Amino acid sequence: IDVDALDVDMELPSETPPPAASRHSKKSPPCAGYVFPFKADQTASSDYPFKLHDTSIPPWEYNGNNAGVLTLWSIKCAKICEKGRSNCRACAELPRHPILQSILDRVAEGIPESTNYSFNPISGLIEHIQCKNSQIKCLRLRGLNAVRRIAAQARSHRP
Repeated sequence: IDVDALDVDMELPSETPPPAASRHSKKSPPCAGYVFPFKADQTASSDYPFKLHDTSIPPWEYNGNNAGVLTLWSIKCAKICEKGRSNCRACAELPRHPILQSILDRVAEGIPESTNYSFNPISGLIEHIQCKNSQIKCLRLRGLNAVRRIAAQARSHRP
């Protein structure tokens, strides 16, 4: 290669070609996904089971923001909406998926004690820990009272 013969002022083609305009891009807004419905006293950071995404692969991705809004997008999201809709069909179908349906049921009705820890949100885990701590405290008190009762009985039976 003769480096001196290269024209350094020559215009190079751009690295990325301009995006091809789709027939929907000018008419249809982007898909807004499915906004996860939390109760007034719940937040995304404490009431969504994020660990679920490590232990299984649900058919959606999530994104949260500082305002506490959690949005789910189907992995089959079309990225654009049909006219008059705020989300695509795949994202609109998410609440009917069995895994998401069970999460929504837990948000509405509470978390059963037998629920696997990976399906528990942080608030559920904290609730379990507080319950266990209460049980431990009760058992310690019961043990202490038993020791005191036995010691009192031993003192009263001395010759």
